[in-house]
Amino acid sequence: MSKPYSPASDHDASVASCAAILPPLKHLKRRGMHCIASLTDVLALEQRLVQPQTTRGARDQLSHALKSLTRHPMGWRAQVLVRKTFPDLLANLSRDFPHFSTVIDYINAMAHLARRGDRAFFLPPMLLVGTPGVGKTFFVERLARTLGVPHEEVHMETISASFVLAGGTSSWSESKPGRIFNLLVHGDYANPIMLLDEIDKVSGGKYDPMGPIYGLLEPHTAARFRDEYVDMPIDASHISWVLTANQLENVPWPIRSRAQVFRIPEPSPSQRVAIVKSIYLHLVKTSSWGKGFSRNIDDAAAELLADAGSSSRDLRQAIMLACARAAARNADSLRREDVRSVDTFSSSMNIDLRFAMPMGSA
Repeated sequence: MSKPYSPASDHDASVASCAAILPPLKHLKRRGMHCIASLTDVLALEQRLVQPQTTRGARDQLSHALKSLTRHPMGWRAQVLVRKTFPDLLANLSRDFPHFSTVIDYINAMAHLARRGDRAFFLPPMLLVGTPGVGKTFFVERLARTLGVPHEEVHMETISASFVLAGGTSSWSESKPGRIFNLLVHGDYANPIMLLDEIDKVSGGKYDPMGPIYGLLEPHTAARFRDEYVDMPIDASHISWVLTANQLENVPWPIRSRAQVFRIPEPSPSQRVAIVKSIYLHLVKTSSWGKGFSRNIDDAAAELLADAGSSSRDLRQAIMLACARAAARNADSLRREDVRSVDTFSSSMNIDLRFAMPMGSA
């Protein structure tokens, strides 16, 4: 992963002084960096700070943005570059998510294409469609973690207005910059993954939350994205957009036409065994209680767990409950007797998994 360029001046330096020490453009590009804001636009932002009509609240927000823009170096961000190990990493991911093989093949092809160019990681917009619990969100999180790409997740069913993503007008006292601006300006990379989860559940309204998305999915308009609060162009064209939905027919046609659509099937019985082993290992590695468990799961126990349901959510619940039962008998590995019904209402242990499950199981 490319490291950000070290700032040569403190955050309070003027834009002019920061511009004076900018490394040569060729040097920045050789380091795999990308310009998200031009010198002219950053200077215009600095001028707005001293205008009398700028409110105190807006001045604080804009000053914070300016400080971020004038670092490592001014207006530039590092990019995650496609490494030679990407195919092997994706092959490992394919073993953990066998029913996502078509998606992984597509990502692998895009990685090979990137290596022909500047090697910057980038995925054209993708729309993953599948039944609830099939593992769409979990897959994207694992993809980002596996490849070392920063990612942001937005649960679209909770978004009621466009200002969450694209900011609200600075004349409103409660307004602030949106998620897109903050991701790029206050983050370290120009090419993160943005996950819009359950986009088919967006509720329409006066301030349509889908409004800014249409332009952001088009590279030529995303390259001059304007957050309504900050009102300066930011290059958001290197963001990799991944959208998920349960029902394709509920996704607006303009979104479908801008994205590569993948239908994620329910995993087969043999695939569920592989998924069980993957989920178990992930839980053991990431949970506070995982240190006390073996990294390997018995094949017989994995096969029994695979029958607990067809979705990743069902399988994760079954594994959690089996681990809880193993912990109750002070064991460090699962046995067949630990794998029973995951009906928490009839279970004698009465474990409410809603408070124990990690996020990202959709």
